[in-house]
Order: sequence, then C-alpha cells, then structure tokens
Amino acid sequence: MTELVRYDAACRALAEARTLDEVKDIVDKAVAVRAYARQAKNKNLEADAFEIRKRAERRLGELMAEQPKAPGARQPGTQRGTRVEGKPTSLADTGIDKGLAHRARQLAAMPAQDFEELITDGREDVRRSVERSVESKINRQEKHQKIAARASRISLSNFGPFPLILADPPWKWGHFGGEQENEKGKGRTPDQHYPTLTYHEIQDFEVAGKHVSKIAHRDAALFLWCTSANIEMALGVMAAWGFTYKAHAVWVKDRSGTGLVFRNRHEPLLYGTRGNMPGPQYQPQSAFLFPRGRHSAKPPEIRTEIEKMYPDFDAATRLEIFARETVAGWTPYGFESEDQAA
Repeated sequence: MTELVRYDAACRALAEARTLDEVKDIVDKAVAVRAYARQAKNKNLEADAFEIRKRAERRLGELMAEQPKAPGARQPGTQRGTRVEGKPTSLADTGIDKGLAHRARQLAAMPAQDFEELITDGREDVRRSVERSVESKINRQEKHQKIAARASRISLSNFGPFPLILADPPWKWGHFGGEQENEKGKGRTPDQHYPTLTYHEIQDFEVAGKHVSKIAHRDAALFLWCTSANIEMALGVMAAWGFTYKAHAVWVKDRSGTGLVFRNRHEPLLYGTRGNMPGPQYQPQSAFLFPRGRHSAKPPEIRTEIEKMYPDFDAATRLEIFARETVAGWTPYGFESEDQAA
C-alpha cells in the first residue's frame, strides 16, 4: 500500500512539473529509489521506479524541445552574428548531462504507443530478472553439489581431487617479483620467518606427490594469494596449475608494510577456474578490510567468506595449500599445518 501511495504521488508530481529543474529532480529520485529497491530485493518498487524514471525522462525531452534557443544562437532568417535576447535555462544549469539529454530527446520523439510498449516491456524485464536470479542461484547450487559429489567418489590415494583450492605460496622476495634477492632488504624478507620457494618451485609444486594440476578436480576454483609486485608471476603459476584467471579481490590492512615503490597496505587474492566450474553462490565485496596479524598470516574471516561463496564443499573437497594451521572444513597441506598427507 505504501508503495502504491509513493507511485501515485510521483505520477502527480510529474504531471504537475513545469520546469526542467522539477522534472530532473523526479528523475534523480527515481534513480535513487530503484537503487534502494534493488538492494532491498523489492521488484514491485523497482518496476515502479523504472516507469517513473522513463516517464520523467520523456517529459524532460518534451520540455527541452520547448526551450528557446540558447544565447548566441541564430534564429532562422537572421544574419550571422545576430544574438537572440534573453537567457533561457541551460541544460548545464539543471545538471542534465549529454547522456540524459540524448535519452530524453529519444524518448520524447517516440510515438505514444511505442513508448507505452517500452514501459510495459521494461516492467516485465524487472519482474523476470528476479526469476532469472533465483533460477541461476539454484543452478549454481546444483552444479556445485554435483561437482562435490563427483570429487568425493573419485579418490587419489584418499587425497583429492579438490574442486576448491586456496593457496598462499611462500614467494621468495626479490625486485618486482624477480628471484634475484635484494641484499639491501634481505633482513626483511619472508625467509626470516619461514622457508620460501622460487617461482619455478611454486609452478612445479606437488601435493602428496602429485602436481597441483593433477590434484585439482577437472571442474575447480582456485584462490591464489600474491603480492602487488609479483602479480604477473602469480598469473603464470595459476596457468601452470591449469587455471584461467577470472578476477581478484584485495585484503586492505590496518597499517602499511614494506615495499619498493609504495608502502603496501594491501595484498591481492587472485581467482581462477578450470573446466565447467560455475560462479559462486555468494558474492562478497572485492575489498576485505581486516587488521594485520602475524607475518604473512591471512585473516581467517577471508577463508570464511570463501566458504560462503562455495557452501556445498567440505574438508574432503576443499584444499588449502601452504596452510599454516589446521582449520575445520579444509584439508591442509603445508609445513606449518598439524596434519597433511604423507
């Protein structure tokens, strides 16, 4: 009922609007309401906001057509250089950019029947979008469950294959991802805290005697930690392990660390897939804001976010390579974890 009242009020306001400023204000409010409706998953309100915006944009185009020529423009029949008196409201004065002006003119030029069909189709698209969203979520969940079931049936000496892999390689630190050690900063390298591996050693890394590409399920997702200086090398590792890069997030820390160009306050988390691994069921924001812990340790909350992205996997189907601790729901493999495959 409240939504209907708002819709009716918006329609009345649009019918009563006589200036560009008034109509532009209605457009802006409709955009804000639609954004809120999407966040609240209120499709009826979103459809109403879509319709109000389009009707307001059409009205905007009609008012623009009624506007007198801008100052300095020649009216038909006048000599070049003859200025027109008066100063009508300019589009810039009302905050109407070129994109909005173009849409408004197009909508205003549409025949009434075509415009009403556009409104009807647009409202229907909004309604169908929620159905497509639900169907897509169900399909992703079913595919995840099938992949998990297949992985559980196949056993590589009771270890793998894994459809979900999280890896935090102990990169050997050098200049911009290179393997030549920086003598000046050697006292601050990861080697002071734990054994490190070269780029090629990480590429060729084996889990339980099998290369990572062999321990990963044919349909799998990989989350790979790296630094801002060695993203290019990390992409090479991802490819060597049989995965295709798709996206990345960053962990933003509460204080800065070392760096060759910038004082680093973030670490990238690359995401890649292989085979027919569908996207996640949950999409976290791309920036994780958590404080730093012990050297190189990643916030456990990020692992929890990954679990929410792929909730249908468990310890038998989730592998953490270079693990520094044993965590429930994951199979650990690393020199610091308490248990790993022999």
